[in-house]
Amino acid sequence: EMYQTLEMSGGTLVFVRTKVDAATIHRGLHDLGMKPCLITGDTEKGPGPNQRDGIFKRFRDTEEFNVCICTDLLGKGVDITKVTIIINYDLPDEKDQNTGHFKVSTTSYLQRGGRSTRGGSKGVLINLCNGENDMNDVRTIERHFFGQAVDESGPNSVIKLIPPNEAGEFETENLQNLIKDFLA
Repeated sequence: EMYQTLEMSGGTLVFVRTKVDAATIHRGLHDLGMKPCLITGDTEKGPGPNQRDGIFKRFRDTEEFNVCICTDLLGKGVDITKVTIIINYDLPDEKDQNTGHFKVSTTSYLQRGGRSTRGGSKGVLINLCNGENDMNDVRTIERHFFGQAVDESGPNSVIKLIPPNEAGEFETENLQNLIKDFLA
């Protein structure tokens, strides 16, 4: 079902924290018949800088790839007009200079989301949250950008929560309908 959601997009960026997760997701999407590319900073096992540039250009300028799995290497400073869906498989984090602990990075969050709203175009940002820590990070992001936690139930809300069904699975049909309505 998620395959159909990603196919609705001219281009999708999936941000992950680690190169291991990036490779796993890339393989999984490829096995489903999608056309993903993989861009990380791993120069030992992955493509070097010149090859990464070539892969990026093919994603940006052609129909060869419709999904790009990436780390924060593509989180800022790139312009990809075909991208309409951003998926945060992992929320971006940064090390707190005072405590040494990691916390959600609102700056990186904003930069990632900006990859899909170039030149006044519409985009959808999807956060895949796993547990209460991720939900607390989303609330931190809401307070940072909106001054308070957002009422997801409002008809004009820019943030929608899709709860899991009784089996603990997400009904992607609801997600597909939200994306269609928003991009229309």
